Amino acid sequence: MHRKSLILRCFLLLCGKTFALKLGEERQDINVGYCINGLARTFGTPMVYKSIFKNLVTPFGGKPHIFASITVEEKQSAAKTFATAQGEPDEQSLQKGLDHLKAVIGGDEATSAKATAQDEQSASHFLTSQQQLALKKAFKTLAANGTPVVVDLQTSDVKQSVINETIAATDCKGVTKDWLYPALIAQLVHSEQCWNMFTAYEKQHGITFDKLVYLRPDATWVKPVQAHSDATQWPAASVVTNAGGADWAAFGTRSKMSHWFNRLRWHKEVCKATNAYPLDVAVPVASGLGRYFAAVGVDLQAKQIPVVVVRDVASRSTAGDACRYAAYVWAGTGWDCMSSIYEPNGPPRDDESGPWW
Repeated sequence: MHRKSLILRCFLLLCGKTFALKLGEERQDINVGYCINGLARTFGTPMVYKSIFKNLVTPFGGKPHIFASITVEEKQSAAKTFATAQGEPDEQSLQKGLDHLKAVIGGDEATSAKATAQDEQSASHFLTSQQQLALKKAFKTLAANGTPVVVDLQTSDVKQSVINETIAATDCKGVTKDWLYPALIAQLVHSEQCWNMFTAYEKQHGITFDKLVYLRPDATWVKPVQAHSDATQWPAASVVTNAGGADWAAFGTRSKMSHWFNRLRWHKEVCKATNAYPLDVAVPVASGLGRYFAAVGVDLQAKQIPVVVVRDVASRSTAGDACRYAAYVWAGTGWDCMSSIYEPNGPPRDDESGPWW
């Protein structure tokens, strides 16, 4: 399967139902923007893609608008830097996930419009190989029944020129020679793409997103999240991430989440060498997120969010780590999580339906 450096950047609009208001409750017709962002990896596994609507989008409420910036293969990824890269998803598994999205958002209660001819031409411009043509078929399936789809396919990875431009722009030169630097910058480049898609859509359609949600394409949502109106779980003054895996998901108002999606801009324009930031603060990721959000004046809260990253095989140490973080969902140990998600010492369970999907 040869799909080197193929990046899928698409967004799928879902105009969901408006829920009835209860006395004293936050209005329910808020616009919620979701961005599925990162390496596709296990996205094509039913427990992953089916759980997104069932346990995230539906219980969170509001009017959801779903975007995706998904990378199929990337040489700049942190996993490849550590020589622990997972296998690439094939077209069949990707199409399964995309077909499910189409089935959910193509129902009678969705307000929809067909993809434009310009979108089709944009997609076709990059589709030169047999593998890319198969992906085009998957995206065209989403456009059936009037579901709006805008597709931007690019046949290049995050280019070294982008890394070089970032190095030239930032004042925090000390971290740029770190061996992990290119991989972390690549993460922020993709995250910024989400913001660009949000703002372009707002301008085109004359709306403003009230809340924004970041989620990975390789994680399963194992039970329903709290509604967006739950001020205890989702305080308006904060960005909320997952305890144990801060880059698995992030929730917040548009103004607060702008700092999540624009970390690359901060690194290039604001980061100062005089502050002697370590790598994960200068390039805000992982354990450095707390110091970064403190620097930009935004409260960051880590809470238990029912999401678990799904690896390609159970034997990876990171699979066990992910399940230890999420053991509370099963009211037990990480083993309960592992046995629920994976075949014995093997890949994730591929059942079309399961306890939470």
